[in-house]
Amino acid sequence: MKRKFFTRVGWFYAPVSLGGFIVTFLAIVFGVTAFLAIDPAFALGK
Repeated sequence: MKRKFFTRVGWFYAPVSLGGFIVTFLAIVFGVTAFLAIDPAFALGK
């Protein structure tokens, strides 16, 4: 039996469980950090 970890909200899959939320949050933080490290001038709007 497959557990449902995400609920669909429009085109975005939102995590239901706390574990899913943590994983999603870490992925977002990592993505933003990597983006800032690669192109800080663009990210800061300069």
